[in-house]
Amino acid sequence: MGSTESAALVIGGGVAGITAALGIAESGFAVSVLEREEDIGGHGARLCCKATDVCRQCGACIVADKIEQVRAHPNVSILTRAELVNLSGAMGDFDAAIVRDKSEELRIRTSAIVVATGFAPFDARQKPELGYRTCANVLTGLELEEQIRRTGSIVRPSDGCRPANIAFVQCVGSRDPHIGNDYCSRVCCKYALRMASMLQARIPDLHVTVFYMDVQVGGKGFYDFYQSCRDTMRFVRAIPVGVVEDGSGSIELQYEDTTRGQVVKEPFDMVVLSVGMVPAADAGTLAAMLGIGTNGSRFFASRDGTEANLTNVDGIVLAGACQGPKDIEGSIAHAQAAALRVVAQLGVS
Repeated sequence: MGSTESAALVIGGGVAGITAALGIAESGFAVSVLEREEDIGGHGARLCCKATDVCRQCGACIVADKIEQVRAHPNVSILTRAELVNLSGAMGDFDAAIVRDKSEELRIRTSAIVVATGFAPFDARQKPELGYRTCANVLTGLELEEQIRRTGSIVRPSDGCRPANIAFVQCVGSRDPHIGNDYCSRVCCKYALRMASMLQARIPDLHVTVFYMDVQVGGKGFYDFYQSCRDTMRFVRAIPVGVVEDGSGSIELQYEDTTRGQVVKEPFDMVVLSVGMVPAADAGTLAAMLGIGTNGSRFFASRDGTEANLTNVDGIVLAGACQGPKDIEGSIAHAQAAALRVVAQLGVS
């Protein structure tokens, strides 16, 4: 079993984790980053650029830049395919047991820990009425992002043809007390409208319909962008209750028209489900291992309302969406604050 020391240990190599690692490393401290996947970047590395004639501030390029920076930083050690399996000790002297590649064992002695394990996209199969995995042309927003990032184009999975009529369904897995997720994921409106706008720029005759409960317009410049989207997209305040696909791959989407008090059926070439954020699958296990709390939404709990990075365990801080839904900009800001907390602690250790 190998053993090493590091001033700080960051659990999670997504945008929050690498931002926190850079903040600590640039203050002159050695940082180890644990990432369970084969590469760093997390979900942010799977996003496509949504720029049209102007930048839409989606954050995809920021993630790519930070990945390059953290890989090149001499004070950062990155361990991929690695997981924490046990933690002992206390602030200033933690002993972390790590398994890498499922067989290599490693121990890291560290003074501080940053938890930046991010989130999981909501599994749309929990909403079977929306046709995910039963209708070929129903995709999640993240799957559409990956298709565009990989191929540079958008086509229907069923036949490879370019769609002419797309529906975006908002709040899939969010604001839904029936499945235990009564919170807003904060990011779905932004990524859906940015994606839809980018698609319209690439396919000028594309018809977009957005089915929504409410539109969250917070963030610099987003309200004005939303207003411009209303000029080119159709917005329907309703949540679909059913999706079926015919033999040709076309989709019939059913929703309740509250103004007329009846169920309406409409055809679409594709349906994009704007899935929300849920805690990572092993968040409860990790919380128990670290001794930190979770909140009512099952994300990691901060110590109180004014200290969003601190946990109930001294020396363990939170960064990014593991503490609650955040977009890339919010995750970066939260991670920068976490890095400042750690640097302040290390400076007096």
